[in-house]
Amino acid sequence: MEYGLNLCSTFTKYFIETANKYHLSEAEKTFIKSHQNDEITTLLLQAKKYPNINIPDLVLQIKARQKAKSKLPEWFENEEIIFPKMLSVEQCSSEITAKFKANLVSGEILIDLTGGMGVDIAYMSKSFENTFYFEQNTDLLEVTRYNFEQLGIMNVAFVKGNSVEKLSELGFVRLKDLRIEEEEKFSKFRRKNTWIYL
Repeated sequence: MEYGLNLCSTFTKYFIETANKYHLSEAEKTFIKSHQNDEITTLLLQAKKYPNINIPDLVLQIKARQKAKSKLPEWFENEEIIFPKMLSVEQCSSEITAKFKANLVSGEILIDLTGGMGVDIAYMSKSFENTFYFEQNTDLLEVTRYNFEQLGIMNVAFVKGNSVEKLSELGFVRLKDLRIEEEEKFSKFRRKNTWIYL
């Protein structure tokens, strides 16, 4: 436990503060809900009918929600969730897969080296005291952090930057340790109840 607390303290300067720019207005949420089953192309062609709404942005949200309805049902049901670019939605794990992975690991510290949309870490973090999410893309990191707040996930620290460089820089792991054989690498961290998720 002490090791986890020390790591939290060391990472403090890298934590990303909560931002308020990622949210949907009531009008936007209503529009998304009303058109969540509509054809995307048709909505784009009808953009002039909605002069006070940013149709291109909301169409991306609708398209992502259509994808998430079966892939991420809990996220789909939460109207506050903001989806990142479609590539992240397409590449993320499904909810059922993420829950399966979450049953395989537990411990004091979980480090996600390639955060992305954060679906896996959202469920895996429930089995850890401290979780660290790394992501180089600022917008993706901010959207994921906002979504975690909406989902009530509070034990994840968000760190912007290259995970390997940050971990090496902080002395938590040497670069060469991340190039050794998988089993040897993970056995080292398991002794500290720490998991690194790639």
